[in-house]
Amino acid sequence: MCGLFGWIGQDRQLASAGMIAAALMDARGGDSWGTYNGEEIQKGLGKIGPSLHGAMRGWQYCLGHTRYGTTGKAVIENAHPFHVGDLIGAHNGIVYNHEELNRDYGRHCDVDSQHIFLHLQ
Repeated sequence: MCGLFGWIGQDRQLASAGMIAAALMDARGGDSWGTYNGEEIQKGLGKIGPSLHGAMRGWQYCLGHTRYGTTGKAVIENAHPFHVGDLIGAHNGIVYNHEELNRDYGRHCDVDSQHIFLHLQ
């Protein structure tokens, strides 16, 4: 499945631990990754570890996700976190009735997790 990581607080050791957690989550992802620092979402393909290079230092807040895609292609648009209305969200797991939800709600979600945030919004 996927990996989730994050922190709240501005501390050099906390950010370092967060970056280590992010790199460790590559074992649970590897298709794509994304982070949200309270201001912007950044996304990439492949593993997050090589993309870090201290980029998260100084962040007071981080929500991060590494994706092992079970539905949807490995493209930037399918990387978490998702921005849906007023929500920013990432999910680790599978929504098994994904195709049914697309049909019942007239959606075209490529990623099963998107349904969660659409419902919450």
